[in-house]
Amino acid sequence: MPAIRALIALSMILGLTVSSFAAEAPKPRADYAATRKGPTITVTASGNNPTGGWKNILNAVGTKAGGTEFAFSQVPPDGPATQVITPFSTSASVDSDAKSVIIVDAAGRHEVAVK
Repeated sequence: MPAIRALIALSMILGLTVSSFAAEAPKPRADYAATRKGPTITVTASGNNPTGGWKNILNAVGTKAGGTEFAFSQVPPDGPATQVITPFSTSASVDSDAKSVIIVDAAGRHEVAVK
């Protein structure tokens, strides 16, 4: 009987530990690049998601006083997901003569030079 209680206690501890790690999974981040082909600037966000099932969204917001702006957001899976690091890449384009673009994400504003 004491062995069963010990196993139950151990499984509860391990269960809590696994839950803690799952709740503290790192949020994905992106690396940004901006390229020009003719009048069109294409911005690409790429990186790795901590699990499968993430939605990575990059939208051209438009031209504002600070320059051409894009918004990048990431939505975690809303259900079970594969527990494997998953690469992602997404892009958006806009016609602009800007020499750099601003990308706004959860970490703030990032200026990226157009190449």
